[in-house]
This record gives sequence, C-alpha cells and structure tokens, in this order.
Amino acid sequence: MIAYDADELIRIADKEWAWCMAELLKASREMGFGDDWKAAQEKVKNTYVPEGQQPGLINALYDRAQTFIKEHDLIVIPELADETWE
Repeated sequence: MIAYDADELIRIADKEWAWCMAELLKASREMGFGDDWKAAQEKVKNTYVPEGQQPGLINALYDRAQTFIKEHDLIVIPELADETWE
C-alpha cells in the first residue's frame, strides 16, 4: 500500500521532474552549452574510453587519486596496501 493518493503522487512527480530539469540546465550551462541540455548529454554520452582501453583508464585514475591523497595528506596509506594495490 502507498501512503499517498494519486494527486499527491502527481505533485511529488512534478516537483522531482522540475528539480531534474533544473539540474540538467545547471550542468548544461556549466559545460558551456547554455540551455541546450540535450547537446550537453550528447557530449557526455560520446565521451568514453574506447573498447579495450578501460584498464589503462582505471590505472591512470588510480595514480591520480594516489597522488591527490598523498599531496593533500588526506589519509595514511599503509605501505603494504600501496605496494599491492596495483
């Protein structure tokens, strides 16, 4: 059983849809596409690593994360973990 009637569900859906659209526009503007959120989505959709190159990307992201953590002294990474993670 749902604790809402149909009108309440529609109001909630409208509110959530408005939030989603506002976030789409916000991200689109930050990416330099203005209010053309479809073009922004298309750019994101086509930004991917070619097939077979995902492991290289993962290693590069790992290296960047390790460097960031160490430069900003965020956490102590045990030596054994640092040696064996890769």
